Amino acid sequence: MTTQLDAALDDRFERIAEALTCGLRPRYAAPETELVAELDLPLSTYQAEKAAGRGPRVFQIGRRNYVLLRDWQAWLEGRAGAQTDD
Repeated sequence: MTTQLDAALDDRFERIAEALTCGLRPRYAAPETELVAELDLPLSTYQAEKAAGRGPRVFQIGRRNYVLLRDWQAWLEGRAGAQTDD
């Protein structure tokens, strides 16, 4: 059974995937701030999730934090599953 939240997350994830793959080379990672902005998620909410140990795996290159797209997708799917289990 698909909920409105699931449909909204699916739509947003498709937009993220489309935006990230529109070049000649596929992207495997992206800056976490770009992913958060594309999802229209408040940065403070995302930071609270990370601080509580419920965020995706992050690695740093230079001054930026990056997330592997497969980790980002798994995190989103986990959050969606947590919402439907309640």
